[in-house]
Amino acid sequence: EDGDVAVPVTTQSTAVTVQPPEPIQTSCPPLGESLEQANDATYAIAAEFQVSASETGYWTVGTAWAVDDHVLVTNAHITRALVEMADQGVQFERILAVQAGTGEVVTITRELTHPNYDGDPLRSPDVGLFTTLEPLAVTLPLADPTVDISLGDEVQLVGFPGDVNDQIRIEPGETVPQATSLTGRVTARRSHDDRDEVTIENLDVIQHQAPTTPGTSGSSLMSCGRVIGVNNAGTVNLIVTPGPDGELTVDRQAAASNNFAVHHRHIQTLLTLMANNAVQGTEMPAPAREG
Repeated sequence: EDGDVAVPVTTQSTAVTVQPPEPIQTSCPPLGESLEQANDATYAIAAEFQVSASETGYWTVGTAWAVDDHVLVTNAHITRALVEMADQGVQFERILAVQAGTGEVVTITRELTHPNYDGDPLRSPDVGLFTTLEPLAVTLPLADPTVDISLGDEVQLVGFPGDVNDQIRIEPGETVPQATSLTGRVTARRSHDDRDEVTIENLDVIQHQAPTTPGTSGSSLMSCGRVIGVNNAGTVNLIVTPGPDGELTVDRQAAASNNFAVHHRHIQTLLTLMANNAVQGTEMPAPAREG
C-alpha cells in the first residue's frame, strides 16, 4: 500500500478497559484448553454488499479476536483496506464479525488503525481494532510485555485461512464457521529497523512457522495461553495461469513456513490510545466517497 489514508476524526468514543500486564506464569494451561478459548474468541470479518435488489453478497476480509467485551484486534492493513475501498467508491451495507463455533453475528461500529502504520507490514505496527455493537462473550489475555520470547518457543495461531474459506464459504447468519487451529515455533525475532540489535525492548516482529494463507491476517498468535502477537504477513509464491479466453489468473500460495506477527506491545499501545481518545478512527461501514 502506498500513501497515507485520511481517517475522519469524530467525537464519538468507545470505552475500553486497558488490560494490566498479566502476571508471569509458572506453568502453561493444557494446549487443548488454550485453543478452545482462542476459538471461542475468534471471529471472521465479513463485509456485506448488495449484489442485486434481491441478492446480498459477502466478502470475507480476514480474522479478528476479542481483547475486550466490545473490542476486536486485527491488522491495520485490514482496517485501512475497508476505509480505502470506501474512498474508492465501494459501498458496503454492513461490516460483520461472525464467531467461530457458534455463528453468532455481531455488528462492527468503528475501525481504529495504529497511527504509526505506514503500509509496510514488517517495518511498522500493522495493528488495528474494531469496536462492536453487541458484547463479545470470550476474550483473550495479552501476555506480559516484559516476558522474553525465545527462539523455538511453541506458538499457536487460530484464524480463518483463505484456502479453507474458498472451499467452505462463510455466510453470516446462515453458516457456523469453524476456525482453524495451527501450531509452530518461533524462528526469528525482528525489529522494525533491520540495523538494530533485537532486544526485549525493541522486539517488533515475531517470525514463526505456523502455516498460514491469506485470510489468517489478524489471527491471534499465542504462547502459554496468552497472546504474544497478531499474525499479519507471510511469504508467498505467485502462480500465474493462462485461461482458455487468454486472461491470466494469479493465485497466491504459501512459499514456506516463514510467517510473521506483530508483537503484542503494539496492541497494548493502540488500546491505550483508544482509551485516552487519542485515536478514534472511522465509523463502519465507511460511507463511499463520490468522484
